[in-house]
Amino acid sequence: MDTIWENQFSHLGTLIRYADDFVIMCRTKQEALESIQVLMAILNKLELSLSKEKSRLVNIWDNSTGFDFLGLHHRKFPVFNKGGSKVFAMSHVPAKKAMKEMRRKIKEYTAPRNKLFLSLEELVKGLNRKLRGFKNYYFISPIAKRWARRIDWYVIERLTIFCNKKRSKRNKHAGKLKVIQNTQGSLLKLAG
Repeated sequence: MDTIWENQFSHLGTLIRYADDFVIMCRTKQEALESIQVLMAILNKLELSLSKEKSRLVNIWDNSTGFDFLGLHHRKFPVFNKGGSKVFAMSHVPAKKAMKEMRRKIKEYTAPRNKLFLSLEELVKGLNRKLRGFKNYYFISPIAKRWARRIDWYVIERLTIFCNKKRSKRNKHAGKLKVIQNTQGSLLKLAG
């Protein structure tokens, strides 16, 4: 498919592919509609088919719609220039599914009762490895800071629950400020 596209149909748009996922970036709607027809013919010849649920035509000229690809949501976001004018710049942020998966992995790491023997510092060291991986993959766009803050706050919540479980406190959300102070220098901040 890649070879046929590059040799004969690259004038319609740019094919971006990773394993069995791909995106075709076209300049006009007409090129996009023609690309769909060509793609269907190529896949039909290879005895493959497109997934109806995952495939769609998206207009990314404004900030109203975007698309998910490789765990990132790609769309144009408003950016304000120094003069106060607003322009739309293509950027990417973690997809909703990826954010949910990050929270699941953080909870999975901090929740088990067998981790209660660890000190807060030891738990933070292990958690930092996961956070560094998230930061390196998902938070390379400057626009993604807002999403990074949500994960940072969730990490603080999970560490607060961990500390309160360790001390057998009834209110599992009490003492957030103390956790923030105790982890200030050692916890990796995604938004920082």
